[in-house]
Amino acid sequence: GLPTPEARVVSPRPRRGVTFERLDPEHHPGATVGHRALARGPGAIAALVGADEAAVSAFLAGNLAFPEIVPTVARAVAEAPPCEDAPDWMMEAAQTARQRWAERLGG
Repeated sequence: GLPTPEARVVSPRPRRGVTFERLDPEHHPGATVGHRALARGPGAIAALVGADEAAVSAFLAGNLAFPEIVPTVARAVAEAPPCEDAPDWMMEAAQTARQRWAERLGG
């Protein structure tokens, strides 16, 4: 079954012995896409957000297989045009990516 709400509570105090390791891109491809978007700038970040929303919506509607979410978002990040470092441009880029990928994914 699903965990209870109480099971999802995370203590703000760190546990002893907790370590942080580098992510393995093979096992965490979404993190790699996020890093690429960060490196490319605001337009790619906005495209990541918009395409992710469209891809998840397409998945929930049964129009996209779960394993295709990350590759879809990766394509959106790769295709994102340059974008000025302004919030209005970022929102426009996110909206454009959301619409483009919703259309491509049948949503």
